[in-house]
Amino acid sequence: MLGKIPLYQQLIEELVKYISDEKLLPGDQIITEPEISRKYGVSRATVRQAIQELVNAGVLVKLHGKGTFIAEPKVKMNVTTFGSFSSMAKEQGFHPSTKILCFQEIMEPTDKVRKRLLLEPGESVIYLNRLRYLDGNPALIEKTYIPQRLFPHFDLLKVEKSGLYNFFKECGIENLKGSERFTACIPTEEEKKALEILDSDPCIRVRRIMNDGETPVEYTVCIFKNKTLQFESEIEVK
Repeated sequence: MLGKIPLYQQLIEELVKYISDEKLLPGDQIITEPEISRKYGVSRATVRQAIQELVNAGVLVKLHGKGTFIAEPKVKMNVTTFGSFSSMAKEQGFHPSTKILCFQEIMEPTDKVRKRLLLEPGESVIYLNRLRYLDGNPALIEKTYIPQRLFPHFDLLKVEKSGLYNFFKECGIENLKGSERFTACIPTEEEKKALEILDSDPCIRVRRIMNDGETPVEYTVCIFKNKTLQFESEIEVK
């Protein structure tokens, strides 16, 4: 391996080619660091640097005591803009799908839901619990609460066909603004089962509130498998 390009960068290119040539898939294990060192004639330090760069890029994942594996592909989410999960997934080459876990009207929502949606006493909410898939694999659980008074004729079939925000637009709600909060979380047993994860697998909780002017129209809590999501943002030093 010669040339002006740093050795670790040359090795990165070789490892990417190796992954392609061997047709390795997410979850497959790559050869060990000593094997890489011997195969490409570089030091262990160079190998470690190249692998770490590929880990940082989301190509590989290192499991302590087990080895290095091909990482599951992740949906990239820009934290400074907002779009539907399905749209972002399709733009990045994934095939999203959805399973409805629960759809009902809740006559007595919790105090937390009432506070988030600024509900008056006696107001009910539409509750929609969806399991979202990427390429057939469970990726996140999305629990959405919507004031029933704003959508007295909520059409689940239209939501399934064109998405929740397109349905909002059809109902005359087009200028939505809101906020999202990201935190690490421990999923419930029910969530672990739905997402097909182990006790040791981390998750990310995203709490989203969307408003039409001063009126909250949606309160959603998403539980993401950490393996399916990658956050991105652009920053500027001032």
